[in-house]
Amino acid sequence: MSNIVCLNLFRKPYNEKADIWSLGVMVIEMLQGDPPYIDDSPLKAMEKIVKRGRPKLKDIKISDDLDKFLGLCFEKKPDKRADATSLLYHPFIQNNATSKTKLRPLITALTKKLYGDAQ
Repeated sequence: MSNIVCLNLFRKPYNEKADIWSLGVMVIEMLQGDPPYIDDSPLKAMEKIVKRGRPKLKDIKISDDLDKFLGLCFEKKPDKRADATSLLYHPFIQNNATSKTKLRPLITALTKKLYGDAQ
C-alpha cells in the first residue's frame, strides 16, 4: 500500500503496519478467490475496510487460529496491530506453514480449482 493511500485512508504515513493490513486482505482474497468488495473500485474497497473493519467471509468456514490471525491483521489501530515477527510465531503459521510438504498439496489443489490443469 502506498504512502499516499495510507495518508488518505488512515491519516498516517506508510509503515510496516500497512503491510500487515494488506496481508489480511490478501489472505481473504486467497480464501475467496476475489478480494473483499470486488464490485467496488480498489480505493473504495480499501475505504470500506478501513471504515467497517475486517471484511466478512463469504460462506467460508475457517479455523479459530486463522480467525484470530486475521483479527490481528485487521486491528483498526495501527499501533496495536501485530507486527510481522509476532505473526510468524502465531499458531496459524506455526501449525500450518512449517513445511513445504504441508502447503504444496493445498496450493496445487487450489491452483487446479482456479485454473484447471492448464498452468
